[in-house]
Amino acid sequence: METFVAAPNRAPRLFLRCMLPLVACVLVAFAASSTLEAQNENWSAGTAKAKQSKAEKQRAWIVFEYNPAALVLNYEKSEFAFVAINTDGSAQAVRYGPYNPAIIGAYEGKLPKAEVALLLDKVRTVIPKASKIAKPYVGSCDSDSFQLSLTSQRSTVIQSKIPDFACLPAMPKEIFELAQEMRTVWQRLSKVPLAYGYLRRSPFEAYLLKSAELSSSQLIAVSKLSRDRRAIIRNAIKHSPKFYALSRAQYDQLKALTHYPSHPFDFDVVDNGRGYSLMLLQSRKGGLQP
Repeated sequence: METFVAAPNRAPRLFLRCMLPLVACVLVAFAASSTLEAQNENWSAGTAKAKQSKAEKQRAWIVFEYNPAALVLNYEKSEFAFVAINTDGSAQAVRYGPYNPAIIGAYEGKLPKAEVALLLDKVRTVIPKASKIAKPYVGSCDSDSFQLSLTSQRSTVIQSKIPDFACLPAMPKEIFELAQEMRTVWQRLSKVPLAYGYLRRSPFEAYLLKSAELSSSQLIAVSKLSRDRRAIIRNAIKHSPKFYALSRAQYDQLKALTHYPSHPFDFDVVDNGRGYSLMLLQSRKGGLQP
């Protein structure tokens, strides 16, 4: 009797042999797809970061200041105005008087970007024009005056500005109206609770810093101050051009640095090779005490 041995079924092996290359191809394709997707995500993230960095570099502050006429009988009741508008729309406005306690009101908020873009173009046109008109009146204007500047956000370098406070009555209608508009920006922002005091800084012009270095007794080195004072001043510099809020304790610490019993109290400092003029102002009615 013959015994039959069933032939081995090679179909599964053949199937596996055929399928293995296909599976390998699928796995390779999937891995390549995942790698490409990851690269695309990284590229997109890098592009977005680069665009954000570029946008930050292009941001700037429009800074406007208004000084009322000094030779008036009721000068003590005069009202100064400060406005800082970032090209991203964020803004701060401060109203203050000539003597401490000075701060009358502080306001913050955001303006429409499209409106700020138009304002930026206008400011770039106005600054050189107003600077030219103001030259004959430098040092001799006894009327209302204003200052307008454009400052880079990242470097805090002044890109352009009117060299000195320009005599407002000497300005043509379009510049006069712009100044009046800037004075009332605070009305479009939200009033914020007043701090006890504020510190504001402005960079020295190169020639002023050199002059101050020659008279080092009038220039305070930030690096030599106490840790608390260093922190306050450096934070205020980073916060520039806006007014930096101070508690009563912080205000008193800085008040001791002022050289003159003047109002507002001011003093000059140098830090990392840069000079700054600092102005210390106290809020009326005391502001917040902490």
